[in-house]
Amino acid sequence: DASIPRPVKNGLAEVQVRPLKQDNSELRWTARTKINEDGTFAFESLPKGYAEVAAWCDGGLTAYHPSGDTSSFVFPLPVNLPAGQTGIEIPMTRTSCATVRVEGPDGHPLDGAQVGFSPNIQWFRRFATLVIPSPLGSMEMLETDERKSRPSDTFTAVTNADGLATVSGLPPGYASFGVTHNAYEMPLNGTSRYGRIDLKPGETTAVTVRLQPKGTQVLGQ
Repeated sequence: DASIPRPVKNGLAEVQVRPLKQDNSELRWTARTKINEDGTFAFESLPKGYAEVAAWCDGGLTAYHPSGDTSSFVFPLPVNLPAGQTGIEIPMTRTSCATVRVEGPDGHPLDGAQVGFSPNIQWFRRFATLVIPSPLGSMEMLETDERKSRPSDTFTAVTNADGLATVSGLPPGYASFGVTHNAYEMPLNGTSRYGRIDLKPGETTAVTVRLQPKGTQVLGQ
């Protein structure tokens, strides 16, 4: 939609299709395509089925919200392929940026700590993946023997000498993140080690985390 400035940069769209005959299998057809600078894109050949589509670009991602859903997931837009639906418009939102300042136990900035987020998109309300297009579409997988895995560092950054790590391209809303370091760890938050940050569309939000020596607290203690 028009909320994303033109020209659209580094745009990708992904579609996933499930068979018309519903079953408990994980059979899905996945395809992706580039988004043109004017915001248009096309999938030239897809099987009929129940489909959902999502879009990503520099500064923007899909913003479809099923009625009444309040979870932290990003949801793709349902598309009616059996009816030959075309000319769809994907609602979009501006992505967010997080700057995490990591401190050591003494309150001084800590460099070399890795900050990581794992925002999820939920396909068909059943399958969750990271909020980036799949590394290979179904046709690509049929045409190659090479097994490629999703990059693990998509939403991670390492702190600099000032203890700062910045991660961009994140969905707005409340997000969880983790911090890892060779000598220190995050304090327990209930039964997990994570931080929370409230991200605003198109804005950079900052948060500070103070680590503690490893072994200070034990999970389940």
